[in-house]
Amino acid sequence: MRFIRGTREGEEPEFQMAPMIDIIFLLLIFFMVISTFEKSEDVEEVNLPVADKSYTKDQSYGEVVINVTEDGRIVFNQIEYEVQELFSVLTEEMGSFETPNVTIRGDRNTPYAWIAAVMKVCQGAGIWDVTIATYQEEPG
Repeated sequence: MRFIRGTREGEEPEFQMAPMIDIIFLLLIFFMVISTFEKSEDVEEVNLPVADKSYTKDQSYGEVVINVTEDGRIVFNQIEYEVQELFSVLTEEMGSFETPNVTIRGDRNTPYAWIAAVMKVCQGAGIWDVTIATYQEEPG
């Protein structure tokens, strides 16, 4: 049995542009979707405090971000919650993760009692890995 090759003798293989364009569009869509997810956790009204001893932490699997604005609003997944509602939302959201962790983005002018209330809800929900987000230096 004889198989015929894709090219005939004397013919040069051609470069196909259509598959390359498809790959570029797929990569473009992928990075657009990823950047949308990355930005969706930030709330514009939260002005983080500056801490000299802070470090950059990569977001890990099972990590959620809770924003606390200057006026005490608690925003999680772009939805505003009261402290009492946050417990049930966190237990439902974090129940499937083996080691759940939370990053709290509190405004620099937020009274610490509101941040402490969120931390207490996390403790009640069984989340012990809680991080407070800060800037390493003043954003410019």
